[in-house]
Amino acid sequence: MTDQASRGIAVPAGSGRTVRVLDDVLTVKLGGDQTHHAFSLFFDRVLPGGGVPAHVQQGQETFILFEGELEFSIGDGTALSTFTAARGTVIHIPEGVAHAYRNASGERAAFFVIFTPAGASERFFERLGVPVLDPERPPAFGSPDPQGLLALLEEFGIRIVPPFSHKEG
Repeated sequence: MTDQASRGIAVPAGSGRTVRVLDDVLTVKLGGDQTHHAFSLFFDRVLPGGGVPAHVQQGQETFILFEGELEFSIGDGTALSTFTAARGTVIHIPEGVAHAYRNASGERAAFFVIFTPAGASERFFERLGVPVLDPERPPAFGSPDPQGLLALLEEFGIRIVPPFSHKEG
């Protein structure tokens, strides 16, 4: 018997497991079980005003902006360099590098993100997120229990970093 990761696969538009975390609506397009655990591929829609705080994590991330604009920040150990990422921008974040993004526009932004290695990101978002049936009308995301959130962040090796100074990039 051939496993799913040993053959080609097409993932149609609109398919995949979708959750809402904060103001992001994330769909797993390829999970570790489909890539021999080499990577996971997500499609992320960031609602206006949404984003994630500066953090560091295990593994690497590569973002490919597909729609809209994001204010993206990348740390160098002492400061966060902030720049506007427009459609077509590719951003690679090595393990342990602080980064954040924010949708400062009034329009939705969307990107593909590749997590390497696979697994942890899928489990983290599934545990934290609210299941979404219709990505165009996601349910509200309630504030998580602070102690539970801290425990989840620690379990997955994610650390929110204190505010750095910012410099325009």
